Amino acid sequence: MESRIIVALKVMSPGEALKWAKLLSGKVWGFKLNTMLFQGMELINDLKEFGHVMADAKVFEIPDDMDNSVRFLLNAGADFVTVHMAADWQPPADLADKVAGVTVLTSFDDAKCARVFGHNKSIFQVEDFVSRAIDLRYKKIVCSAADLRNESINTMIKNAKIAAICPSIRMEGSVVKGDDQVRKATPCEAVKLGTRFLVVGRPIFQASDPIAVVDTINYEVDKGLYGCNCSREPHGN
Repeated sequence: MESRIIVALKVMSPGEALKWAKLLSGKVWGFKLNTMLFQGMELINDLKEFGHVMADAKVFEIPDDMDNSVRFLLNAGADFVTVHMAADWQPPADLADKVAGVTVLTSFDDAKCARVFGHNKSIFQVEDFVSRAIDLRYKKIVCSAADLRNESINTMIKNAKIAAICPSIRMEGSVVKGDDQVRKATPCEAVKLGTRFLVVGRPIFQASDPIAVVDTINYEVDKGLYGCNCSREPHGN
């Protein structure tokens, strides 16, 4: 069974990123590159040996540059590219399934959302962006799994058959150093709410046993999908 985990590769050397990718290959769906994109596009293609690649560029530009930027990253080997919904860009038909629209960053609380977008509740802005993504025929969106607790958002995503890609995934009771995420959910809850891909970074990299964390997340995902009839066992069992 294919994993739903996308590993967020944080700032490290390309060589170190490839070592992590080799270690986790076969246990995760793929890898997310964000700031590491500035180290060179060739890393995208190098990572493809070990899994899929999400180029998390959050492109926000004029329409012509949106199109060019997305195509550039796809031509470099990315499986899909993130763009920000605030750009209000409609992907051409040939790119519709290769872009993911970013809604509200998972580090935003209501106060920050009010300052940036004008909505006094982040959930209202997420709802607006999801609605607009549907109008613009997006096939993937990025939001917090916590946002999927909202019945209106959840229903819109399910009815439109949009794949929800959700960062800010945390294990129950876990502590992450330097955690700047506000809207969080556990792996099990995330998939129960309809999350297609779970983006996980620091909980893996800060762990004394990263493989155990990945195995546990995969197990929790299976538990959320199938209850007790899991095909995988938690690490060590």
